[in-house]
Amino acid sequence: MEYIVYVEDLQPGMYVARLDRPWLESPFLFQGFTLRDADHIHEVQQVCEFVYVESAHTDPGIDLPRISTGAAPPASDNSRWRQRLKKFTARRPPWQRHSVSISEELPAARRLHDDSSELMRTALDNARTGRSVDIKSARAAVEDLTQSVMRNPDALGWMSKLKEEHEYTYKHSLSVCILSLVFGRHMCLPEAELHQLGLGAFLHDVGKMKIPLEVLDKPAALTAEELAEMKRHPEYGVEIVSDSGNVPDTVRDIILSHHERMNGSGYPQGLTAELIRPMTHMVAICDTYDAIVSKRPYKKPVSAVRAVEILNRERGNLFDPWLVDQFIQCVGVYPVGTLVELNNGETGIVVSANREARLHPRVLILLDKEGQRLERPFVRDLAAERGEDDRERFHIVHALGEEARGLNTGDLEQYMAQA
Repeated sequence: MEYIVYVEDLQPGMYVARLDRPWLESPFLFQGFTLRDADHIHEVQQVCEFVYVESAHTDPGIDLPRISTGAAPPASDNSRWRQRLKKFTARRPPWQRHSVSISEELPAARRLHDDSSELMRTALDNARTGRSVDIKSARAAVEDLTQSVMRNPDALGWMSKLKEEHEYTYKHSLSVCILSLVFGRHMCLPEAELHQLGLGAFLHDVGKMKIPLEVLDKPAALTAEELAEMKRHPEYGVEIVSDSGNVPDTVRDIILSHHERMNGSGYPQGLTAELIRPMTHMVAICDTYDAIVSKRPYKKPVSAVRAVEILNRERGNLFDPWLVDQFIQCVGVYPVGTLVELNNGETGIVVSANREARLHPRVLILLDKEGQRLERPFVRDLAAERGEDDRERFHIVHALGEEARGLNTGDLEQYMAQA
């Protein structure tokens, strides 16, 4: 008999009959093997979230967890996964520090963003016309995006803010992918799991390509019939990827369940808190945040500060409270690319969030207190600059619009080059 065993519970002597993904997506040469020692277990932990252990070939002295196999782990297992996330974040390792500066990473981030945008456009166009989605290329793109996020998450984080309203569906999916990778990095997910999280986010809205354009782009409220059709896009998405090749269960679940909510008010299944996988819940938070801050034909964009307030208001109702707290800690109250005014009258753009002090990011100062453009912009670290009594010297008074005071958040690269 086979049992689902999460990788942190593996022991030497267990016989791994199946992985949580195709064997060809793993480095293991043999389909089925007995775990030899701690090093062998570590190899599995780097690749999988859980495995299927066969009792007949496992050391009889091992008491296998009585978790029967199924399409998705039961509610108790989602709780175990949450505890695993909390263990990861409790010992956030040194690689959380940026290995390069945002100015060093921006050129590579722009190339990746442009290439991934084109791939996203092709993938969604293929889905709309009934052709298969190139999962292999999508996976490779997500792996490249992951490497950039690991080097410096702020570069691609800023790139994700750049989208035109008429390109919403394309750019939104990519932005949610980037946000999810940044969030996953903050949560200390192993790289293999980051790839699954990112791929699920990359493809989360692919089912919308089966929704009629007059419904998808309607600049007014949807009718009851149109709304019912729109709510079918998660199921359409699973159908599309199922026809496109081998896709891990985690990715399928993200596509199917990213509109589920803690209180059971989501769709398509009306799942409640413990039945929603944590990685799916993470993508749901990123999806909601990006939708709030994005400009659409029928609504103006909402500031990142307001978006954080909305998410915080719904913690414990629509969204997992701890995951919301972690997301806000990840993006900061003032995300990268936000134009802000300081208490001394200076105006600048946020270039790096501060995880330990959400209200005190690093700000590239562009205008002096008289509102005059600086020939040489400079960076203020609001958390580091203190007065003689160790009180804060500078703080943000309020966030500004994306094109306030003759500045434009889309020109961050240009501003950084002048510094």
